[in-house]
Amino acid sequence: MTAGTSDTAPGWAMRIHAPVLFLFALVTWVPVIFYPDVPLWIPGASLVAAIILGTRNARQGAAAGYLFGPVLVCAWGLIGIGWMAVPVMLGAGLLLILGGIMAGRVGITGFVIALTLIPFFPASPLLPLADSLPGAGLFGLVGVLALFALLELARYCAHVPNTAASLMALIGIYALVHLANTDQSVQTGGAGWSTVAEPITVTERVGWILIRDALPQGATAVLGESVFDAEDRSATAFWCRAARDKDLTLFLGVSEPYRDTRRGAVWRFDPKVCNEFGSPRPIYRAVMGIPTVTGTWSRMEPAVSPPDTSDDPFDGRIMICLEAFLPWIWLPHLLDRSSHDAPFVVLSNDTAFHPLPVWHLRHKSAGAMVGLIGAEVVHAETTRGFLLKDTSTAEGAP
Repeated sequence: MTAGTSDTAPGWAMRIHAPVLFLFALVTWVPVIFYPDVPLWIPGASLVAAIILGTRNARQGAAAGYLFGPVLVCAWGLIGIGWMAVPVMLGAGLLLILGGIMAGRVGITGFVIALTLIPFFPASPLLPLADSLPGAGLFGLVGVLALFALLELARYCAHVPNTAASLMALIGIYALVHLANTDQSVQTGGAGWSTVAEPITVTERVGWILIRDALPQGATAVLGESVFDAEDRSATAFWCRAARDKDLTLFLGVSEPYRDTRRGAVWRFDPKVCNEFGSPRPIYRAVMGIPTVTGTWSRMEPAVSPPDTSDDPFDGRIMICLEAFLPWIWLPHLLDRSSHDAPFVVLSNDTAFHPLPVWHLRHKSAGAMVGLIGAEVVHAETTRGFLLKDTSTAEGAP
């Protein structure tokens, strides 16, 4: 049995559901990708419209249109790292078709759950839903999704008119969101980091020198993802020397070998680890990355990050690039009340996606998830900007 099979709308109306919702989602992805102030929830509105309309055509058009923006961005990135354009674009088109067919068969909520369960898929519809529910928390997010599922399932019940079911579900959604936002106060304090634009240079090494020279004596900074490869001993020596000479504490994104691919990690450089231990210490390793590029097709091990055992441990929750798009990565943080006060720090490197401003999507996706619990997120982006620890608060404290 398929979800929402009671297509009772006039024939002409049902026929236009698919193209209208497809075009709406497709067109709204453009400002979401290119403009930082356009909210992420707008393309997801097409999925809500498909649930309310209740026709298979609506579900197919909305799902394919919703997938269009993320799939195009992913395809562009794969081509940017050297994949052949023709098979990538053919695969992208196939994904749109399969996504539409799946939504038509299992319903929008089934479509949402299926995409969320793909461990490396960066565009779960839970992200736009979370963007529309600031302060609702994890249970508010799940509750609203459950109400949408009930709305779709209600169409199976012949004795419940579709209009009444739609109204009841929408009233329930409004009540739940209102309750969540009323009972939960959203606390957003300063994360204690400021973003410094990286200098534009001809060579990578010159850029490192300029960053090193720009850092104040005794500073703490976070640089972006894949600043250098773990096997590059000259790079390790450069940053250790910088840490010793200027008494710096640095957290750098490093590309480590993992099985037959690579994965992101964060290494700590400071005078103690570079002098006493002779090498920097990894304090975090990504558990998910782009398959065959920065990760595998499933969760990577070790799942537990190496502990930061230094005298001044890193104050924050680290994520690397793709992880910021994945609700299942956020899940333990949303459940852990102790993590709500610590800022989330996301390291990324978007050079393969140039000139698409993929960072807008990452900022919005991460912002949607931390918005559920009132936390704060900051970003260190290779070639765009690094994070500098703000010591003014500590210095001004009594």
